[in-house]
Amino acid sequence: MAYMHEKMPFTAYWYYDDVFEEKCGHCSVVSQHYLLRHRVYLGTSFPIIPTATVYYTVCLNCNEPISIESEGQVAKILTKTKGRKPYKYNKFSEMELEATTR
Repeated sequence: MAYMHEKMPFTAYWYYDDVFEEKCGHCSVVSQHYLLRHRVYLGTSFPIIPTATVYYTVCLNCNEPISIESEGQVAKILTKTKGRKPYKYNKFSEMELEATTR
């Protein structure tokens, strides 16, 4: 009996580039960071309902994602984008990101 492979849920990665500059907690280099939104949707080939959203800051020097836990911190960082639109890009799909429900 042949089994169908389980399909991965639909995920979308949006990011704001060059949001702020600070010392990275991972590589200890002062560099630009960008804000990454990792969202998982109900559905496998077409996004229907978002089930989990996690925000990360990512250092441009080492590309290490650091999860942002508080929604207040996310809002504070979003004010630094000055109304710019995010980019949709799936190069982040290779990163080890956890999609915890928020």
